[in-house]
Amino acid sequence: MNSSRIIDLRQQRRIKPQPAMRINRPNISSQPQQHSRRNPFFVFLGLFIIFVALAVWFGLVDQGSGESSLQLAFAGQTEVTAGEEIIFKIKYRNLDRVALQNMKMTLIYPEGFYYVSSSVLPQNDGKNYWSLPDLAPGESAFLEVKGLITGKQDETKEIKVRTDYQPANFSSDFSVEEKMLVHIKKVAVDLWSDAPSEILPGGGLFIKLHLLNNQKDAFPIRVVIQKPEQYLLSDSDPKLTGDRWEFNEIVPGQEQLILLNGELPPTVPTKELLIKIIAYKINNGQETVLDQENILIKIVQPQVDVNLQYLDNESSGIVAWGQTIPYQIVITNKSDYILHDAKVILSLSSKMINWQGWQDSQGIVKDGDKIIWSSDHPQIGQRLKEFKQNDKIVINLNVQLQTAPIDANSFTTADLTVQAVAKIEQMINGENFVQTSQASRLIINQNGELSLKVLYFDVAGKPLGSGPLPPQVNKETTYQVEWYYFAGMAATQNNSWTANLPATVQFVSVLAGLAPLVDQQTRRITIPLGNLSAEQKVQGSFKITLKPLAEQVDQIAPLLTNINLSINQQWEKKYADMDSSLPLDLGASGKGRVVK
Repeated sequence: MNSSRIIDLRQQRRIKPQPAMRINRPNISSQPQQHSRRNPFFVFLGLFIIFVALAVWFGLVDQGSGESSLQLAFAGQTEVTAGEEIIFKIKYRNLDRVALQNMKMTLIYPEGFYYVSSSVLPQNDGKNYWSLPDLAPGESAFLEVKGLITGKQDETKEIKVRTDYQPANFSSDFSVEEKMLVHIKKVAVDLWSDAPSEILPGGGLFIKLHLLNNQKDAFPIRVVIQKPEQYLLSDSDPKLTGDRWEFNEIVPGQEQLILLNGELPPTVPTKELLIKIIAYKINNGQETVLDQENILIKIVQPQVDVNLQYLDNESSGIVAWGQTIPYQIVITNKSDYILHDAKVILSLSSKMINWQGWQDSQGIVKDGDKIIWSSDHPQIGQRLKEFKQNDKIVINLNVQLQTAPIDANSFTTADLTVQAVAKIEQMINGENFVQTSQASRLIINQNGELSLKVLYFDVAGKPLGSGPLPPQVNKETTYQVEWYYFAGMAATQNNSWTANLPATVQFVSVLAGLAPLVDQQTRRITIPLGNLSAEQKVQGSFKITLKPLAEQVDQIAPLLTNINLSINQQWEKKYADMDSSLPLDLGASGKGRVVK
């Protein structure tokens, strides 16, 4: 359909207004007014002078202001078929009484427009700028442009024009703008793609291209790919020749598929990937653009910290049959990428886990040797749905070991190893993004195991100790020592564990279980465990007091040193010293250094 629209610029606002004429007003004296009769001749003379001045002024404005100097209009097709030629004219007319000079016209093409030709050659590489001849008063002219528009059906494109000019004998520049809307009523050849919106570095990238001929006739089509070097294309169907696919003809109504298979390298310097696909009609060796598909894919690089800790006696790495293993998983999102519907998984590679008491619940299930938390979980589910930057997830879990089986003495070290790994997972473009923790390895001890910890608070935050915290010079701080012993696979005799008390530490009292024997001269305490049957459990607790010295300021104070376990007076095992940092007491965290 053709249309022509004439714009009368008298109704448009001038882009650059001219300075207003300055009128000198008569000076009004502060002297008392003299009442006198005015001479009618001089009154009429003054009015005549003012009238002539205004007439001259408005005449200048009409000739040189540019407010109604240029008439501009589009004429051309407002409905087109994408992939076919469009021809339009920009008509312009001088409405002024002086010539319009320095005429410069700039077209702003929409995305998907391809310049073919014009009635006057453009003067830039973008093919959208023209320097036009002067326009005499009342003269009209036009610029005709031929091009191609690509796009989707029912899409509307906007073509803009801007014309700059100067009225003769006038130093100021003026501009006029106009636009034309073009509606795509149908598409000659439709090109579209199925591609992911985001991808991981090192991930595979599969793209499916669709090419559909909507015309009545078959004709040759060339499809060209423009891709960045980061997209490593390994295969395509049909095979790619250089940067293109050549189709001798595509039957009307027939859809041609092009399958691309590739990947990204593990390290990608950019944040997005732009792949351009252009379809051309070939006629006597000449290319005519039919359609273009721009595929923009975001390259995402999530950074998530996953930490798995064994909270009890971690330094030894030894556990006992029947023991409960307390794990803590801490996951922090360090990047601005938001994970959606992620899962947290704890993998336990050991046949020695007692799963008999396990029951699945909302958002937490067991799958083989894995425990999986999902976005349905009532406590952490919301964060798993949208795991944002600096969000943190903390999970505490107790895992129960089996009691010693009959054939436990035949087990190898590998059989007795309990290995755990925590991870977070999310699917991104069909690739499973996984971030894992370091593995936690524990060994089930066949000879028995001692668990020892020093506390100021219990798990609920209730004080078990007393006195200043952090410990203070010459002030007494009381701590509670809790110990637990699980016997080995066979009955043993003359079992005990011992430790030294530093000079600043005093034994106070027994709270529960066996009473320590304290040698005041050697400052060594001994807990006689006695004779124990296989897998027997023994436990107890006592209090000690720390009174730091001035030279211990800003230091962690030792509480129990040279800790040793003795079995049958033959087998011995040494344990790490216990100090005021209290690593197993979350409430006392960061309060271990001595202060004045």
